[in-house]
Amino acid sequence: MGNYAKIENGVCINTAVFEDEDTAIDFDYPVSLPDGYGIGDLYDGESWSHAPTPEPEPVDLAAAQQARQTENKAALAAWLDAHPLQWTDGKIYGVTEEDQREMALNLMQYQVAVQAGQPAVLEWHAQKESCRTFEQSEYVALSLAIADYVYPYLRYQESVKEAIYQAQTAEEVANVKIDYASVGS
Repeated sequence: MGNYAKIENGVCINTAVFEDEDTAIDFDYPVSLPDGYGIGDLYDGESWSHAPTPEPEPVDLAAAQQARQTENKAALAAWLDAHPLQWTDGKIYGVTEEDQREMALNLMQYQVAVQAGQPAVLEWHAQKESCRTFEQSEYVALSLAIADYVYPYLRYQESVKEAIYQAQTAEEVANVKIDYASVGS
């Protein structure tokens, strides 16, 4: 019983175990394979040598930083999506960037309509509910409550971003901790 190698152009391309050398040769595995050698190693017809270790591809630090910052942004978005705000009315309101952008646009359009002397209704909705009418002061209070709720997470995102872009190696970039659950704890 022994290990045998199939060789092409001086490179071991496969190995197998056979009962004897004649069987190995019949299956086109003509070379006995010594311990410690295997697929990819070199055989010159007389002796074995290990395949050269390929040089690692250089890592583009800027690309690694950008990729990690993209992860940071996605982590914040996922956290905010999964952790809405329960407001003073007992209802649950979304706090994602999209929610905040829509609220700001809605308020701006309402204010423009009022200034133009057009009839306007200010509406917003809790999660999984239809819109209801808000007084402007109530709407602004909700908007500010969302901003206050999100603020510590935005500051954390910025601190992570700073750590990412201060890292000097791709390994340091990869080791920058992104943990939105730790905010406020």
